[in-house]
Amino acid sequence: ICYSNRLFDCLASYIMKRCKLDLWAKVLSNSNEWRQELIDQLFPVAITRQHNSDEITIIIRALIAANLHYEVIKIIGKLIKDNSIYAENETLQNLLILTAMKVRHQYLLDFITNLQHYDHIEIATVATRNRFYHEAFIVLKKLKSKAIAIQVLINNESSLAYAYQFAEYCQEPVVWSILGKAQLDSHLIKEAIDSYIKAKDVSAYKKIVSEAQKAGHFQHLQRYLRMAELNTFDALKEDLMY
Repeated sequence: ICYSNRLFDCLASYIMKRCKLDLWAKVLSNSNEWRQELIDQLFPVAITRQHNSDEITIIIRALIAANLHYEVIKIIGKLIKDNSIYAENETLQNLLILTAMKVRHQYLLDFITNLQHYDHIEIATVATRNRFYHEAFIVLKKLKSKAIAIQVLINNESSLAYAYQFAEYCQEPVVWSILGKAQLDSHLIKEAIDSYIKAKDVSAYKKIVSEAQKAGHFQHLQRYLRMAELNTFDALKEDLMY
């Protein structure tokens, strides 16, 4: 009846109230000749009328399942912007950013910069996994715990360069120490020594001495050992004599 009378807004409202994922799957199927007309009514129905969180969640899941990613971004973006109920909804903000990361890269930087109520660690982790290192860097700068933030970058070896930039941004000893360990584990001896010196961290001196000697980085090792001695680590004095 709705199709024959072109009552697509009524049909969209009815299906939203039913809150059934399988029903959405049926009407959003490519085999439905009225699919586009119904999709065109989803935006005003979802945005201008009051719906509970379950109804919104179901329609978003249905759109994602139907690969209607542009519609996902359009609806969530409008909900967050214009509806105070959803303005700070973490789940919706996560979905918006992850969808943009998947299919609408041009929106990604704007979303992660201007939105605040998403899971920063989850988003940064997915971003690094998908090689959006610059975007992950921006997300992690918002975290209070810089040690946790740099660990997200370090967990992906390809982003060690961004981890270094992050350490430069933070200028915190604990961050330099974490970076130094990652660089040492990756056999970046000179870089690791520089990081440990900036951290004034002598905790890994035995491994640093061993790895630096193997690699022939004696000049850099001397700088590290001098820093260690200045920081009253007496056990290192004999290493200065090598």
